[in-house]
Amino acid sequence: MHLLDFLPAAHWHHQLGDPLFAVFIELHAFLAAAGKLQATVDFELGSPADAPVDDVPLTLGRLISKFTPAFVQRSLAAKSIRKWSAAKGHDLSFTLDFD
Repeated sequence: MHLLDFLPAAHWHHQLGDPLFAVFIELHAFLAAAGKLQATVDFELGSPADAPVDDVPLTLGRLISKFTPAFVQRSLAAKSIRKWSAAKGHDLSFTLDFD
């Protein structure tokens, strides 16, 4: 549920490369396929062709992310999450058990 805090508020089609958004998309698909969604999230991405182009503001962050490779963005995001979590005393280690 906490992952929802990091979703972009608007212009989803133009932020598909955002590392935290990509994690949400993959997790949502995984939980939905496993029948394990326990919260209702009105998540309808639709088609990229339906995304309006003219309404996306050009910000410094968007400009930088446009020219930064996705693997670099993912690496920086993971580093930031580890840093924030460590500062709060959170342990990010986990295991997945399938019955």
